[in-house]
Amino acid sequence: MNLTAAGILWRIALGNVWRNRMKSLIVGFILFLGTGIIVFGNALVDAVDDGMTRSVTQSVSGHLQIYSDDAKDKLALFGDQFAGMPDIGNIPDFHGLAEVVRKVPNVKAVIPMGIDFALGFQGNEIDRWLQRLRAAVRAGDEPMIAQRRDEVRAVVERVFNELKGAAALVAAGGEYAEDMKAAERAASPEFWAAFDQDRLGNLEFLENRIAPLEQTLGDVGLMFLGTDLASFEKNFDRFELVEGSRVPEGQRGFIFNHGFYEEVMKHRVARDLDKIKRRMEEGYTFEADAEIRSWRDQMAGQYRRVLFQLDRQAGERIRDGLRTLLGQASGELPDLLQSFLKVDDATFAARYAWFYENVAPHIQLYAAQIGDTIPLQAYTKAGYSKSINVKVYGTYKFKGLEKSDVGKMFNLVDMVTFRDLYGLMTPERRAEVAAIRERAGLKDVKREDAEAALFGGTAAVETTAQATGFDEFGGDGGAKVERSQADQKFEPTEIERGVALNAAVTLTDPTKLVETRAAIQDALKAAGLKMRVVDWKEAAGMMGDLVTVARTVLWVIVVIMLLVALVIINNSMVIATMERVKEIGTMRAVGAQRSFIAALFLAETTVLGLLSGGFGALCAAGGIMLWGKIGLPAQNAFMTFLFSGPRLYPTITFSHLFAAVMLIMFFALISTLYPAVLAARILPRVAMAEEG
Repeated sequence: MNLTAAGILWRIALGNVWRNRMKSLIVGFILFLGTGIIVFGNALVDAVDDGMTRSVTQSVSGHLQIYSDDAKDKLALFGDQFAGMPDIGNIPDFHGLAEVVRKVPNVKAVIPMGIDFALGFQGNEIDRWLQRLRAAVRAGDEPMIAQRRDEVRAVVERVFNELKGAAALVAAGGEYAEDMKAAERAASPEFWAAFDQDRLGNLEFLENRIAPLEQTLGDVGLMFLGTDLASFEKNFDRFELVEGSRVPEGQRGFIFNHGFYEEVMKHRVARDLDKIKRRMEEGYTFEADAEIRSWRDQMAGQYRRVLFQLDRQAGERIRDGLRTLLGQASGELPDLLQSFLKVDDATFAARYAWFYENVAPHIQLYAAQIGDTIPLQAYTKAGYSKSINVKVYGTYKFKGLEKSDVGKMFNLVDMVTFRDLYGLMTPERRAEVAAIRERAGLKDVKREDAEAALFGGTAAVETTAQATGFDEFGGDGGAKVERSQADQKFEPTEIERGVALNAAVTLTDPTKLVETRAAIQDALKAAGLKMRVVDWKEAAGMMGDLVTVARTVLWVIVVIMLLVALVIINNSMVIATMERVKEIGTMRAVGAQRSFIAALFLAETTVLGLLSGGFGALCAAGGIMLWGKIGLPAQNAFMTFLFSGPRLYPTITFSHLFAAVMLIMFFALISTLYPAVLAARILPRVAMAEEG
């Protein structure tokens, strides 16, 4: 086809698009809508991908993760397991691995890591009140003894009532039944009537038999990440200290995640008030939301948790203040507290402020205060429990992820303490265990060689601790080990000398992730280290698959929509072909070739596609640019994590526009092929038959 014919073709195509305006509007609207959805969807998914990349790589995972190639499970930083922690093996010599990886170009830092679960004690109200009562007994202050005795009795009765809620455990017998008997005795009127006859003896009974029950009821499960704390803060941009101080170099220490600290370690009544406040800030009300009303009713039932922490003077001041606030001339503190906590839409704001101004200063607002030493109890790899006392230095957050549940997941502990809790040993510790074993004449044998080892002969002997890197014998046959190590220091170089479960790698240029991953894998293989190197998406587990799932869903929607559009366009063009038989026949009669007719139909679709698709792409781009300025708000905590903050700011690129227009043009032309072939087959005599 020469240039003259091509010019005629396009002029006719433009004229036909205008003359068949109704058909053009229908087809054009479909193309407009399809292009807009593709542009907007791609830009949105890319923005979520970018946001999630920042959330994960700048908070926990780094750009790459390394773990043992002998792992039984896949690494899943945010959890893929339905029970327990994944078994990912360990890195026996972190220092050796780090030296290899740091030599790879584009590697910025290598950080040792390990994730585990522990029980942390929230604090013991009975111990605190018993200390006050013992001090009064020693001082011989009879009025104060009477006051403290009543306070301790109230706390003991609460523990007894809570223990009764575990009826199934008590019915099972054993230690629970014994605990119940002790609590029942301590809560009985007879015990307190006879308390003064043997004050020190009864105090000893309460301290030894009742106080531990409060500890059992006060345990809280927490996830913790062991790491090089200084390197973690330096290399993860979203880390920000909120309260307290950093753990000094070479010192054991614990840092709470601030979100976890506020929502778990805070006084029950205070955190319920905070939870209701956050819900109301989202636009919910007591009148319209049953969940808020449920929280309010549960909170009112927890008034004793405030009452039992108040001494007499504070209780009297709060009682008088509540009478004034509630407009009551009389009333005792328990009843006043219950009335005070039964908040509604009209009273919540004032009572929330009053609580923090007048009540919070007189209670222990957090179960573990910054500066306290808390016991962490975890089960080692060998299966025994180990408890280590560690000092709380402060709280931290991941900037922009404060409202995300995932951003509140990990508390931090130094790597040396993590190794102790997990049962991992340094080379020095393994050597010490080996020496003890040798002096004691202890040997490990394989199952199949046990008979030979016991009754003579030679058997293959394996030193378990040296082979596995775990402290298999620190538990003394499974007994709980209690060690106070809060004041122990260590050499900073010890962080790298020991074992790690996995290692995070941050990159100088994240765009070269694929090449750097391959280079690290090759370097580890050359060094004889059997390790897996995975990117952040794979390391994140199910969380890392979300963007892929979102993009898949988007393209499924787009393909379905395009298939529907294909059918509609095809039918519209077939109908148009039937309506233009005379026109096409006349063109054939004056010399138009079949190829010209087919090209004419394709040209008309191309015009529609470029105009409608281009306009749809521009409109979508305008919407993206507008939303890029004001941001898309995250509706919940999970979306906050996906957006890497409270709002998502999508951006538009030329590739988004070009890809959308080309894709819509492709489908439009495919849908026009059959009508074009059909039109090309019309013969000139058909036009004459139409005239006849």
